[in-house]
Amino acid sequence: MKKNNFFCLLVLILFVNLFTNGYAQVNAKSLEPKLDGVIDSFFVNDSLPGIIVGIWTPGFTYQKAVGKADIKNNVDRKFDDKIRIGSITKTFVATVILQLVDEGKIGLDDKLSLYYPDYPDASNITIRQMLDMTSGVPDYIENPVVLKSFVYDRLDKYTPNQIYEITKTMTPDFSLGTGWQYSNGNYNILGMMVEKVTGNKLEDEISKRIIIP
Repeated sequence: MKKNNFFCLLVLILFVNLFTNGYAQVNAKSLEPKLDGVIDSFFVNDSLPGIIVGIWTPGFTYQKAVGKADIKNNVDRKFDDKIRIGSITKTFVATVILQLVDEGKIGLDDKLSLYYPDYPDASNITIRQMLDMTSGVPDYIENPVVLKSFVYDRLDKYTPNQIYEITKTMTPDFSLGTGWQYSNGNYNILGMMVEKVTGNKLEDEISKRIIIP
């Protein structure tokens, strides 16, 4: 799991644990110093450049920004700074896929070959295995060229199809169904599948089905 995802997960777990006994039994204001402590600890101990956290519930709102948005120019991080959504995209993609399953347009046990027959072992990989990261489909970020772009050349751009072609050339992480490995490769293909099935851009389907409602 990527570090930022792990941090967000820990904040969420802390928040859920604090509310385990019900909101009525908790003074929401008492949560703020606890959350501050967790965030400040990660900021210092993990040497992160900056962190933004936002939590909204019917009875509690929490916002915090620490660190720098631009280290070189000493610009402070602000709560309304725009941040790459990154792997949070996967929750949206999975939701759209499951909605399409409900609509009978995709089957969880459909083989990948129904949509992308040129992918290696596509006749055995299922949509379910791609969703839960048990397909063995490798993570394209591990490709040396893509990794260099991801870490250093952050303005490089790849189309989903270019990423797909790179993923096809990589060795699977493990034999199908025999392990688990977090892989962006699965979700790039699932996003492409949404576009193939609906005839619309992935971002438009996410907006129409999730963001706007």
